[in-house]
Amino acid sequence: IYLTKKEENEWQKAVPLNQNVNPSGQWTANPSISSNGDTLFFVSKRPGGKGMHDIWYSISKGNDDWGKSVNLEIVNTPFIDIAPKFDTKDHVLYFSSNGRESFGGLDIYIAKGNSFEEISNAGLPFNSNKDDLGFVIGENKGYLASNRDGGIGSDDIYTFNKKSVESLIV
Repeated sequence: IYLTKKEENEWQKAVPLNQNVNPSGQWTANPSISSNGDTLFFVSKRPGGKGMHDIWYSISKGNDDWGKSVNLEIVNTPFIDIAPKFDTKDHVLYFSSNGRESFGGLDIYIAKGNSFEEISNAGLPFNSNKDDLGFVIGENKGYLASNRDGGIGSDDIYTFNKKSVESLIV
């Protein structure tokens, strides 16, 4: 996982994060940083994990220095757990897994609670019998990637409008 900064309208050379995030010889991917920049969630196959791909996190010490990576054991399974996206505002972690009860393939899950102990499947229409991942939700719209039937390519990006609680009640 690399970091680049934009200075005076130009992107600077990308530099790898420290060994706590990128240990030598280990695969690391799917970075997602909290909106306040203090916590980095990512996926790795490094030793000490629970499964094939695990979600890990690291806390910033400031000045682009990241602390020891911690396995997020409560959400990980012995299978594939990927694509973490942390919503700082609602303290919710979205991720995908094929190691839990699902519609098939990778499904999108929502982890809530102080330690993300409340895990639920995002359900339809977000999940299909194929791989569904990369869930991102904003103020009015959301996005996900999927290789579900009816797409154009291998993994397509889908968008959806976010409805307010009031419109759902009506």
